[in-house]
Amino acid sequence: MTTISNISFLAQTTAQNNSLSSLNSQIATLEQQISSGQQNPTLAGFGGTVAQSVLQTRVDASNLQSYLDNITTVNNRIGQMNQALTSAQSAAQTVINGISSAIQQSTANVPALIDLAKSTLPFIENLANLNINGRYLFAGSDTSAQPVTDDAQLNANMQSEVTNWLNGTITTAQFQSDVAGFSSTQLGLNPALSTSGAVNAQIDQNTNIDYTVKADTGGFQQVIQALGLLANLKVPNSGTDVPTTDDLDKMLSQVSHLAQSGVDQLAQSQGQLGNTSALITHIQDDHRQDQATLNSYLSTTENTDTTKAVTQLQALQTQLEASYNVTSTLSKLSLVNFL
Repeated sequence: MTTISNISFLAQTTAQNNSLSSLNSQIATLEQQISSGQQNPTLAGFGGTVAQSVLQTRVDASNLQSYLDNITTVNNRIGQMNQALTSAQSAAQTVINGISSAIQQSTANVPALIDLAKSTLPFIENLANLNINGRYLFAGSDTSAQPVTDDAQLNANMQSEVTNWLNGTITTAQFQSDVAGFSSTQLGLNPALSTSGAVNAQIDQNTNIDYTVKADTGGFQQVIQALGLLANLKVPNSGTDVPTTDDLDKMLSQVSHLAQSGVDQLAQSQGQLGNTSALITHIQDDHRQDQATLNSYLSTTENTDTTKAVTQLQALQTQLEASYNVTSTLSKLSLVNFL
């Protein structure tokens, strides 16, 4: 009888100790989950299939965030470029309107137009040289190359043409042809623009968008050409110069034509950016929806439901306290208790 009682007592004690160990382990796990906010400190804690799913979801979420970061950067750049294009169009249009009035009303207004061109030209050049965080936005892929670099070259070429026109070395038609034929380099633009490539951004696994607007092809060059001509133009002196008032009007008309061509190109560039921006916004919305889905899965799988965990912890602590009481009772048992 004594042997049987001892075996029974030992079995109860062992079982109770195992129960206490299990309860303490569960409590420690819950306390860790509550303090860290995570159900498992490592992926291995999830088990094979779930761990793989969590890992892949993390990778997908990281890739999505990279695309969204790219989109934010591109949207900021496009916004700055759009603003610059709008300002350039507005400034050039003011000059075009002034030329129209001068041709229709009186060439006496031409000196004021020349002064306007002199002040507007550097403004347009600064817009073409728009730099954000060390990056020239209208330089194409060669973002370190300043688009307009040699204003002195532009003025020297125009002044030479004006001088030859005034003294009769070249006719008005030749003057117009020469100005129309000036290369981007002769207009003071950086030679690097001619070899600079497109500007692209990866905004989706299968979508690489092009948002290139270069100063030598996006409308700026024509406006600079027009303003450079007008800024260096002089009203012919009827007593000493060969060109007539009609010749001056022809040159003013060319300025207007060049400027209008530039404005049209600037507007076209802006329209292209608008289409690109609309596509980016659509893809951005899709990414945000996908991101919300992935984050929801990760939150449900990885994060601790604190309210539920606290409730479970309290229940286990109550159970543990009761178990300790049982253990205490068992420890006091002897053969006398069974007699």
